[in-house]
Amino acid sequence: MEPVCPYCEKKQSEKPIKKWAYGKTSVNRYECKCGKIFNHYVSPTTTWTIPKKGKKPEQKIEDYPDRVKRDVCKEMYGHRNIAQLSKGDYFEMMFKVKKLFGA
Repeated sequence: MEPVCPYCEKKQSEKPIKKWAYGKTSVNRYECKCGKIFNHYVSPTTTWTIPKKGKKPEQKIEDYPDRVKRDVCKEMYGHRNIAQLSKGDYFEMMFKVKKLFGA
């Protein structure tokens, strides 16, 4: 049974980047093509992944691409220099960036 990435839900056809045993459970670590890493656990009775399927970690503001932040800044304020924004404008801009990414 091929494991499924809990982030993008694609089947993993690549070999795991690491394998080990945890008691009677076999653990395989995969790096998905979406760039995320997850563990796939196979026990005699069940299988699961960590992180759990459907639980996506909160994306930090620093993780958004700078290009996207600059583009939104230009759209909202007419320039791409994020350093020129006041604290309130910066948070307003980042709120819009988060909405664009569906966070």
